Amino acid sequence: MKELTKSETSLFLRFLIVIAILMALPATMIDCAKAVTVDIVDIDPINPTDADIIKLTSSGWIGYAYDIEFIDGSSNISGNSIELDFFFYDSNPTGNRFPVAVEWSQTVDIAPLSPGTYDLTSTTWISYNPLLTNYQLSQTYSTSFTVVPEPTTVLILGMGGLLLRKRRA
Repeated sequence: MKELTKSETSLFLRFLIVIAILMALPATMIDCAKAVTVDIVDIDPINPTDADIIKLTSSGWIGYAYDIEFIDGSSNISGNSIELDFFFYDSNPTGNRFPVAVEWSQTVDIAPLSPGTYDLTSTTWISYNPLLTNYQLSQTYSTSFTVVPEPTTVLILGMGGLLLRKRRA
């Protein structure tokens, strides 16, 4: 078995100290509502057209993986605003916690949208109630993207315009 170098030993000891401090903190000192993050929202395809079904994938981290679980997600489109909401349940809001972070990811399919710029907000919510009521805001991530007309649609409209112009001449 390989012996640890002095710097590896130091790094390992610092890691153990941080874990011990986090475990010793009372639950009230840890902002449990911020235990689920949204770090990025991937838009697929990257440059969507008005003929594409758009996949919006929100992903982030769950800070206390043994206590927090994903419950449900929803989406709402109003005009040029898209809201994605993801709901989590914390089964141990006041107990001692072991900070184990795991990645979470959820994908929502959106039907083809009209050309234009859309504001996208992805929000995580967390509940401490076993009846899954009274959700608290965990984190919000905002971005925007543009839907462009499908190239063949633009080509057909352009050709139609040329034909109309030719008839008038």
